[in-house]
Amino acid sequence: MLTKYHLNDFTSQSKLFGFGKPLRVKPLSEDEALNLGTRLLGETLVYGVSAGILFFEYNRSSKNDQIKEERRKFEIATLQKKIYDYGMTTEQQETEIKELKRKMFDLEDKNRSLATKIFSSLKS
Repeated sequence: MLTKYHLNDFTSQSKLFGFGKPLRVKPLSEDEALNLGTRLLGETLVYGVSAGILFFEYNRSSKNDQIKEERRKFEIATLQKKIYDYGMTTEQQETEIKELKRKMFDLEDKNRSLATKIFSSLKS
């Protein structure tokens, strides 16, 4: 099996680098095949662990982004509620101000009427 890997590796490299015909590959000795197999297994292990860590970090990052998004939505909803509450308070205060102005004008009218009555009774 490792000999087939070695042959495929050399064939693909020769085609990739433009040697035209595939080079004739001599068979590997048992020690070379064992060394190549060990290296292949080690690289597979390293790439597998790296892919696992990458997948884990991606999921963790996605979860953190989702938490941030939910927190941002909550803050927006809170701010919208505060804006609504401030709007209601403002409307209520405007109504109270109008009522107080009306009462103030009524009192001024009563004050003028009373002053007029007092002056007219003083003149008579």
